[in-house]
Amino acid sequence: MTTPLEEPSFYIPGPYDQPTGSTPASAPLSPIPQLTPAPARRRRTGLVVGLTIGAVVILAAAAVVVVFVVQSAGKMTVHGSMTIRDVSSITVNSDDGSTCAGKDGYDDLVGGAPVNITDSGTATVGLGQLDTGKYDSAHGCVLTWTVSGVPTGKGFYGIAIGHRAAIKIPEAQLHQQVPLTIG
Repeated sequence: MTTPLEEPSFYIPGPYDQPTGSTPASAPLSPIPQLTPAPARRRRTGLVVGLTIGAVVILAAAAVVVVFVVQSAGKMTVHGSMTIRDVSSITVNSDDGSTCAGKDGYDDLVGGAPVNITDSGTATVGLGQLDTGKYDSAHGCVLTWTVSGVPTGKGFYGIAIGHRAAIKIPEAQLHQQVPLTIG
């Protein structure tokens, strides 16, 4: 007859077994390691915002420098007029009564007379000519002119019309109409 298997008399503890009084003494089990959460990632929002603002400021400064350089290396068109107020020094065209020119000591102030714009020295930076004069009984003979392609960034400019000496004018005024009067 067969006898049921008996439990063996020795016991081998497994890795998860807890020692009990009925098991042979064994080496103490090491504690289950505790998992510690990973350190929270530090937010770098302040750093990112600071770097972004810094980049924007640098780009804005660079844009201002570029605009300044382009403007100082640019060109402008100067518009102006020369008005002869002394009616005794004006010749009015008898055919139409509306065109005029200078006479006697002002005979260089006629349509087609040269308009020379110089830099702060004496170098010519723009040339033009007077248009035909328009007679206005309240003001005299008004001769307009336009000079294109005048370089900016020179500070002061000279404007000489006909054989007259140059009149020094700051650049800021050249961006507006330049009204000159004589007589």
